Amino acid sequence: MKTVDDDTLQRRLGAIDALARIHADPNASIPSLIRALTDDRPDVRRASVVAIQRFESSASDAVPSLVAAAVDDTNVHVRIAAVAALGHVHLQPDISVPCLIRALGDNSPAVRRAAADAISEFGLAAKPALPALAQAIGDADKSVRKRALRTIGEIGPNAVEAVPSLLKSLHDDDPQISREASSALRQIGPKTEASIMQLLAATEDLRPHVRQNAVWVLGATAESSKSAMPRFIELLGDEDDRIVRETLRALSEPNTDAMPAVTRIIEVTNSKNRLLSALAAQTLRKVAPDQAAELIGKPFDAIQARLHDIMDFEVGEQDWPQLGGSRLRNNTPDGKNIPTTWNPGDFDRRTGEWISDDAVNIKWVARLGSQSYGNPVVANGKIFVGTN
Repeated sequence: MKTVDDDTLQRRLGAIDALARIHADPNASIPSLIRALTDDRPDVRRASVVAIQRFESSASDAVPSLVAAAVDDTNVHVRIAAVAALGHVHLQPDISVPCLIRALGDNSPAVRRAAADAISEFGLAAKPALPALAQAIGDADKSVRKRALRTIGEIGPNAVEAVPSLLKSLHDDDPQISREASSALRQIGPKTEASIMQLLAATEDLRPHVRQNAVWVLGATAESSKSAMPRFIELLGDEDDRIVRETLRALSEPNTDAMPAVTRIIEVTNSKNRLLSALAAQTLRKVAPDQAAELIGKPFDAIQARLHDIMDFEVGEQDWPQLGGSRLRNNTPDGKNIPTTWNPGDFDRRTGEWISDDAVNIKWVARLGSQSYGNPVVANGKIFVGTN
């Protein structure tokens, strides 16, 4: 412990790092690290914060000192480290969370970003930070806004008071901010009639990313999807393929009763856009499996498709007539008792002759060039290997 107080910078930093790496007794180590937090040199203070963080649940005694460093240290890198450490150990939320709320107002965007991330580690105890996080949604720094939105979402249904701010961010011109807001809204759940009505209004926004994200949120709960069903049916005819795709996904959600939309879904299965047609077929199989089987046939059977491919090549059922076995490119063959261990035996260095006495699970060998291409092809009793 004396080395932690050494006047030589490198020895002091080395001692601080060693305390954490060797998992030293926290009762003896933490007091030394707390003292190091008052060192005149920022490198020492930051190293002490990082070392304290590594003690995790045993670092409780250091939390007040980390709080002080997070808001009062003059060095931005020390403040960032202290804020991150408070989130990592997530102890004593009664003093840690208020400190992180203050850090959301730091003059450094990096500290504000770290504070938003750290708050998310406190779970339900982070709820008092919601007003500050809602304010951070309007931060001048985009990355702070994104992290604030993400943290609100991670608080979950208990963050319902932040919904008005999230609905505002849903309309952001930046697609990434809008998507983060919609993700948070899904995690909280659009439960009130007012929020559902605002989301329905957002599906008529001129910006495709806003409409798309609003549809995604409306599909999150049974209540919202039921209210949105007439609008979902309309959006299946939208000129923007992205909106149609998102609507089909919303109709596929487990909580959604999409039967009223079946007729419209069937129409989309006939789309000239192959991706939309395939997604509509997939949605129809989930929503109305009997009608799907009647209209578009049974679900794709990969094994049968592979067997048909092999028959087209006029080779044996267990042959491997192309790269990946078939057009499905599934490199796992159908077979039983396939060896998983082998020993090629030895070779005579002078003649190259195979010495098979110790060989295991090897039937034969063949000399190849220095390079080979693709994988072996097996067909009609022969094996083909591309080589130079």
